[in-house]
Amino acid sequence: PIAPTPAPAPEVPPASPPALMAVPVDPCAGKLVCFANDKVALWPKLRVRSGFQFVEADPEILYIGANDGFFIDQARLGAEGSMVGGVGFKLTIEAASLLPGAAPNAALTPLIGALRDAWVSWTPSPWLALQAGQQYLPADYEGGDVEAALPFSSKSVLSIGVRPGHGLAVSGLSPTRQIGVVIGSAPDAAVGGIGVEYRLGVGNGNGLNQSGNDNKWPAAYLRLGGSLGGDLIKVGLGGRFNPRTTGTLPNLYTETDAVGFADVALHAAGAEVVLEGIYRQTSLNTLVPDPANTAGQESGAGMMGTVAYDV
Repeated sequence: PIAPTPAPAPEVPPASPPALMAVPVDPCAGKLVCFANDKVALWPKLRVRSGFQFVEADPEILYIGANDGFFIDQARLGAEGSMVGGVGFKLTIEAASLLPGAAPNAALTPLIGALRDAWVSWTPSPWLALQAGQQYLPADYEGGDVEAALPFSSKSVLSIGVRPGHGLAVSGLSPTRQIGVVIGSAPDAAVGGIGVEYRLGVGNGNGLNQSGNDNKWPAAYLRLGGSLGGDLIKVGLGGRFNPRTTGTLPNLYTETDAVGFADVALHAAGAEVVLEGIYRQTSLNTLVPDPANTAGQESGAGMMGTVAYDV
């Protein structure tokens, strides 16, 4: 007898490569407002923080504690999104930026609108993510984009320094946002249940909203880290190297910052503990060209710790 001819197998469309996958399932999870289809997801960003500040006056220094009053700390509006192909983007405008160029200890400074985040990213795999634009570069824990999750009203003095009017104005040891490129791992990169983080960055090294560098040499940034149990414990270490130029023409001065840091964060049963330390060595290359001369070296160091518990 002749066997019957088998029916042809149904055609199965070929699977799309990971880099061309659509927007992840439910990209709006956990977001209050979000718009999404099978190509793009977009969610707005809004943060307004205002208050009243009272600073104890210093009888010896007239500009400390002389300007108590109402203030706007943040007034941000923008949007963040993701698209097919692992593309992401974010644009945020800060309406409460301080006007640049003020005196070092000027407590009264006009507010202006200026960029905060302005970047585009591409994440083809958990082990490779590229991001370019104005952003946080690889840095210590508080030097990253952690403001929305902070249990306190601001980052620590170690990170942001002392503001004008609150005391003698001092810059913090964490870098601010700046224009540059970062290559590293995605947040979900892991090996055997242990999260792995590596991030390398190259930026202008001259701060926020500066289009162009202060000299021909970029600043280099590095962060390596690991995590266990998701957010149970996270550790990180790294540093940055920034040969920068200060002053105004023709009086320009070259200074080089070498920075190292280490941090650890623990989250368990509603409790959060964060510890970090930063050390910065600055070489005054123009004033003291001899690197062996200690008169041409300045250093800054600090540690901070926070403890919080949510009920």
